[in-house]
Amino acid sequence: MLKKSYTILLILLLPIISKSQSHPGVQAFTKFVSKNYRLPEELKSNCEWMYAIVKVKTDNHNRIIKYEFVNKPTEGMKKPFDFLIGYQFPKATKINGHPIIFYLGIDNLEICKEKPGDKVFYAPNDVVSTITSYMQKILRDDPKTIFVPNLVFIGYPPSQR
Repeated sequence: MLKKSYTILLILLLPIISKSQSHPGVQAFTKFVSKNYRLPEELKSNCEWMYAIVKVKTDNHNRIIKYEFVNKPTEGMKKPFDFLIGYQFPKATKINGHPIIFYLGIDNLEICKEKPGDKVFYAPNDVVSTITSYMQKILRDDPKTIFVPNLVFIGYPPSQR
């Protein structure tokens, strides 16, 4: 169900993403985020939809100096983002002081199995509508915002005990 949500989300966000500017070096940034983000152990088995829409600010040398969250992720999910500070985009990436937005989602499908009485998982249209509303508001406020086209998904399979 959640994988279908992600697929539908990606398909519906493509027009927004393609409308935003394309920048070299963004793919390297996506890999950097997926490699360095570490969700706290206690959240790895959380079956709720965990995601963060992160807005980063850079200095004149394309180095990240600040980040903030567009949505309201859980406190535990917020803490591991400090690794972003100091990351430098390649000089060829023309940021020109515009904010950069990326989406990170946690995929616990292998761990999370619905049980009677569990909270209902989000429907695909809920996922799409939530993310799209954030993106559209950002584009209205600053049309030159740079969106990272690759959505970052980090999966946590069940532990091998």
